[in-house]
Amino acid sequence: MKLFEDILDFMNQIRIKKVLTHQHKAYRSHIERFWSVPEYREEDNVIHSYAHVGNEDFEVIIYEAEIHRILEFDDKFDDPVSYPEWLAKGCWFRMGYTRHMNDGNYNKANFAMLYKFLVHSVIHAMGDHKGGYDVAVDYIMCIVTTLVLNLPCNFTKLIFEQMKLNIDGEKFLQYPRFLQMILDDKIKNLEKVDSDVLPLEHMTNATLDRSQVYKKKYIPSVTRMFGCLKSPNFFPPPEGKWRHEDSDSGNEDKQMEDFVPKHCRWFTKEDDKKKRSKNGYIPKKVATSSSSSKPQPKRKPVQHTLIDEPSDDEAQNAENVETGEAGTADTQEIAQNIEADVTTRTF
Repeated sequence: MKLFEDILDFMNQIRIKKVLTHQHKAYRSHIERFWSVPEYREEDNVIHSYAHVGNEDFEVIIYEAEIHRILEFDDKFDDPVSYPEWLAKGCWFRMGYTRHMNDGNYNKANFAMLYKFLVHSVIHAMGDHKGGYDVAVDYIMCIVTTLVLNLPCNFTKLIFEQMKLNIDGEKFLQYPRFLQMILDDKIKNLEKVDSDVLPLEHMTNATLDRSQVYKKKYIPSVTRMFGCLKSPNFFPPPEGKWRHEDSDSGNEDKQMEDFVPKHCRWFTKEDDKKKRSKNGYIPKKVATSSSSSKPQPKRKPVQHTLIDEPSDDEAQNAENVETGEAGTADTQEIAQNIEADVTTRTF
């Protein structure tokens, strides 16, 4: 339980604190109405849709600036929205990731509990896809990296761009909590009925219990904290590196020798003339970014669903966990501290 206590100070000062901590009810009819008819208007750089108010449709226009204000992101307009893949993976191996460098999916279960909890929290709050909270996709890896290394990140634009992608894709019920917060800010008389509330998962004792469960007998060893987890005033390493040259806490160069870039939307591509350096790794190959000319694979059509459904990997800790019953006394105490101080979360 000491591990959860150690991370509380970091979580209290995290730059995405509101999206991790703010409880806000979402209502199915309003979320479904918005995602039934959205469109992106490029000339104004806005997302346009409607909300049903009484017997009429109310026009809803979402600007990036509103997302920034309502979600209280600590970012700037010109902050980057993504980072190189090699930088993110270097940071993740410094955090103690235990699988191979070129794994197709980076799963939170391959971290010790401290970092597993952090990754789970970011997936839970910022993930846009349907399903569970186990796999960290490219933009989640970038977010975690920026939070740990104290690098700038345009969280606002990331959310906005993910909403645009949903418009062009399946139009599933993406970001219900964020969207309801925006609708409530814009429409003061929005009808709300208890029977219409969407069930969004909160941080509970069961969540902490599950974070301590590993499917395999092997449990990743604890790595000491670094970056902003160790010091809130941590100064980022030089550009392109995930640790300072004078650092004496581990070395990830060996793992990075096997690095092969993948074709991912949110990882930026780098100059292929750069070489490996002492505390960072720059690949010889060029990673494909969102501007790639290669067509994206088509996704299979699915029904509208929500992200906030527990995954199979989360359903491990017996029936008492799945029914939300209290865990151990120690777990309950930590959960209450987190709930009071930091991470009472929905979504």
